Amino acid sequence: MESDDLKDSVVHGYEEEDLNLKLVGLVAGVLLAIVIIVALVIKPLFHYRKHEHHVSTPVARPQGSAFAVKEIFPEPRLLPTPRVELKVFREEESQWLSHYAWVDKKKGIAKVSIDDAIDLLAKRGLPTRAEGSQSP
Repeated sequence: MESDDLKDSVVHGYEEEDLNLKLVGLVAGVLLAIVIIVALVIKPLFHYRKHEHHVSTPVARPQGSAFAVKEIFPEPRLLPTPRVELKVFREEESQWLSHYAWVDKKKGIAKVSIDDAIDLLAKRGLPTRAEGSQSP
């Protein structure tokens, strides 16, 4: 059976009761108290951290250099010119991937360019194990 409250709301087409303002006020008060307590606890921590061991050491770099930094910051440092440094990094990587070089000359281990490695792999195929051998 339906309750009387449900019957009344169906008859009128809306709820006749108002929102429980005491409960809303209580929840808002508790949230406000939590925010205030957290702020009071965190503020001294920020103040302590700001003044804790603040020592700057000058960097030995030429004046007017694009990479001149006035003091050493803790890791991780931001790059002063990220576009230039990314371009240099990509050029070095491209150089490494597209040229031959010795990895260990004494053992006869050399690296080949990536394009040649792809061609060799396409010609020779992937290495396979002999039948009957077990994986390690």
